[in-house]
Amino acid sequence: MLFFLMLLLTPLSLLAETPASNVLIYTDPVQVSSSINAYENIVAGVPIEGTVMVTHQESSAVDPSSFRIGSKPLKVEFVQIVAMSDYSNLVISFYSFKLEGMNKGQYTLDPINVKVGGKVYQAPPLTIQVG
Repeated sequence: MLFFLMLLLTPLSLLAETPASNVLIYTDPVQVSSSINAYENIVAGVPIEGTVMVTHQESSAVDPSSFRIGSKPLKVEFVQIVAMSDYSNLVISFYSFKLEGMNKGQYTLDPINVKVGGKVYQAPPLTIQVG
């Protein structure tokens, strides 16, 4: 599964060939995703733990104080940084977070935002079922 996650997070590149030259075009390498730990065991009233993964160039700093869920600050704790490969300057920074417990029901959580290299990036919203 980690292999597929890394494939999903790896920046895309396109090679456009013209008779005169080859041009390599890169998409923005920063990707932000989030997940809920123990997704199938979310219980009403119990804090919800999750992880944010930020794929970025090693030289682009992640601002830990900039994490937001929607417009609200999100307190995160740095977990680790992992190199994508020995041949790339891309890394994945992992951060953990906790949300307050919720009542039973289905919720769509606001997207998580973070500044990387001075620019704001957003993870897709998450839908959870609290039992």
